[in-house]
Amino acid sequence: MAETNSVDEEKKGLTDMNDSAAVDIDHDDSTVKFLNGGNGIDSTKEDSGSGDISFTGLGKEELMKYAEDPFWKKVRIILFILFWVGWVAMLVAAIIIIVMAPRCPYRPDTKWYDENAAYQVYPKSFKDSSERQSTEPSAGIGDLKGLSSKLSYLKDLGIKSLYISSFYKSGNEDSGMDVVDHKQIDSIFGTLDQFKAIRKETKNDMRIILDFIPNHTSRNHTWFQKSMRKEGDYTDYYVWAPCSQNSKPNNWLSVHGGSAWEYDPVRQECYLHTYLKEEPDLNLHNPDVLNELDDILRFWLDLGVDGFNIIGAQNLLEANSTVNNDEEPSGLPVAPTDYAYLEHTLTRNLPESVALISRWRSVADSYATKPGKEKMLMVAATGNMNETSMYYSAGGKAAAHFVLTSPVDFTKPASASNIASMIQDFIDAGQTKRAWSFGNQDESRLATKAGSKMVKAMLALQMLLPGVPVNYYGNEIGMEDGNIPYADRKDSLVKDVSSTDYDQTKSRDPFRTPMQWTSGQNAGFSENTPWLPVNANSDKVNVETETAYFSDRNMDETQLYAFKNLTEIRNEESFQWGKTTVGTVLDSLWFKRHAEGFPGFVVLMNLGSGSQTLKVDKVTDIPAQVELVFHSEYRITEMERNLDFEKKSISINAGQVLVFKFQ
Repeated sequence: MAETNSVDEEKKGLTDMNDSAAVDIDHDDSTVKFLNGGNGIDSTKEDSGSGDISFTGLGKEELMKYAEDPFWKKVRIILFILFWVGWVAMLVAAIIIIVMAPRCPYRPDTKWYDENAAYQVYPKSFKDSSERQSTEPSAGIGDLKGLSSKLSYLKDLGIKSLYISSFYKSGNEDSGMDVVDHKQIDSIFGTLDQFKAIRKETKNDMRIILDFIPNHTSRNHTWFQKSMRKEGDYTDYYVWAPCSQNSKPNNWLSVHGGSAWEYDPVRQECYLHTYLKEEPDLNLHNPDVLNELDDILRFWLDLGVDGFNIIGAQNLLEANSTVNNDEEPSGLPVAPTDYAYLEHTLTRNLPESVALISRWRSVADSYATKPGKEKMLMVAATGNMNETSMYYSAGGKAAAHFVLTSPVDFTKPASASNIASMIQDFIDAGQTKRAWSFGNQDESRLATKAGSKMVKAMLALQMLLPGVPVNYYGNEIGMEDGNIPYADRKDSLVKDVSSTDYDQTKSRDPFRTPMQWTSGQNAGFSENTPWLPVNANSDKVNVETETAYFSDRNMDETQLYAFKNLTEIRNEESFQWGKTTVGTVLDSLWFKRHAEGFPGFVVLMNLGSGSQTLKVDKVTDIPAQVELVFHSEYRITEMERNLDFEKKSISINAGQVLVFKFQ
């Protein structure tokens, strides 16, 4: 009960408090007044209606007292000094860091075509996909499906640019060079859809380069058929001149010998053919013809092709006259019908030809819409360095990106001194941006020209000199020229000769034999009879043998292992854009590649006939402590990797190649 009374008393007290208070609201001035009725206390809260809050701080006079106070003056001065001291200290520190910190090494703006190792496929001889005992015309002939099946092989080698030789629809007189339709693939190789499939499969791994053949077409091309009959604009699509069957317009000669003019009985005039008579020369002075060729380039560029090799660049244009070429002043002991008999000043290496390449460069450059989309042109031009160097520009405009060139002149002994002299000439002339190649379907193979013992040394030259390598299929395993019997000849240059005067040296068939994949039947090239016989040594020289288990134990015979390693090494910055120094010691050639800020390399190769012992650091001016990163004959062990030339010299056998890395 006591607890209940307490609660009641508490309620009564609250009621009394409420009764003693009054709330007076003035509606005019929005003032609320709380009046304590018992004590007369006025607690008033005013709302101005604006939301402002009144704040009372120090006045001006009070602030000035602090401002003039010595203590606060001193504080302000100290803070001011500390601010500027700190600011100057940070500025000095930033300058010291910029000056003393190591600078990022220089990297040039290289494109894919400056970096990639390329591999040339002659599609007719690379891989046949035909089924066994096929009766199709394409049986025993390499094709696009066969090429597609071997893309993994190329990727494993480190190849990033695939160069496919002419596969266009042709008259089958010159293995694809006598084009009937530039926008169609010959049925013996496959279809356009199959090419598109290869382009799609390689899109992220490889660039694709094709042949561009602007000098001539097949005699069966519709353009020529219409020109022969003088139909409209096609009348002047080719180079024609008045003549008779027994009288040629002038003394110009074909590259393959004999007159460069052929009488046509339909038009009753002669047409020019720089190459075979089945390959009439286009009139590249005609704007309509040039527009047609531009359109061909765009057709393939639209399909994703990355570059072109312009075939016969040195013979594109001829003088617009029928004046005779002069005889060769060297007085070479050749027949008057041989191409070397004349100087060809009116038909070869004319500046106007380079201007055409510059035109096509503009077409290619128009597709370079963003980094990585650049397109490339290289030219297959013959001649001395001065003649071939002209193809890089015309009238201040860029032309070819690269000229295909051999790093070795095999008409001379392939000695260290001769090769060093040739390389130095290129360096001195600023002509190191070359596409280094040891041949193609028209030239003898590397192993035949240099000898099988020197193949690795030549591959090292091709891979590691400034420029880009273009390897012809089979050179990576040391394939040699084939021995083609008379009955099996296919080359149009010799197909019409009799067995009694058959001269295999005039045939190009030996350079085109099928790729040697295995030691089995037909070297694994085809399940049908190959279009050309495979080489007799294919049971020993083939990819299967080179990649077999334990094959790399015998490095002296493994070309493929060396090729793959050289492809990897050339990715180093110094091999991509480093300065090049070349020299010789005894019978050995050496060259140094060094990009500032990156490790440098020295390549040493013995091109003599016997072993040599050398002090590499003294000869090449490199540190005594180096790392051996490549040996063409031995697998490098950890014990042999780090070398000290102050302690020992280097022994190198004939044909061997060594690559040293230095800091």
